[in-house]
Amino acid sequence: MKGKDKVLSVRLENDVYEKFKEFCQERDLPASLLARHIIKDWVKQQESAKKQDWHIRRLTAMMNSFDSFINNIKEKINDL
Repeated sequence: MKGKDKVLSVRLENDVYEKFKEFCQERDLPASLLARHIIKDWVKQQESAKKQDWHIRRLTAMMNSFDSFINNIKEKINDL
């Protein structure tokens, strides 16, 4: 892992903090390690969703172009 050079401060409700702390202690996990993994996983999910959105938009645009192409052909056939 690269060096860590950013700090993130998060304000939590007391009950959420206590449950998180308890969860970490039960599993002998440092809270900061678990928080980093949660954030990394979330960022990966967002990147994946962004890529999927781009592909969906691209496919939709291609389908619209194809529909326009087919409609143009139909019009030309009707004009004959």
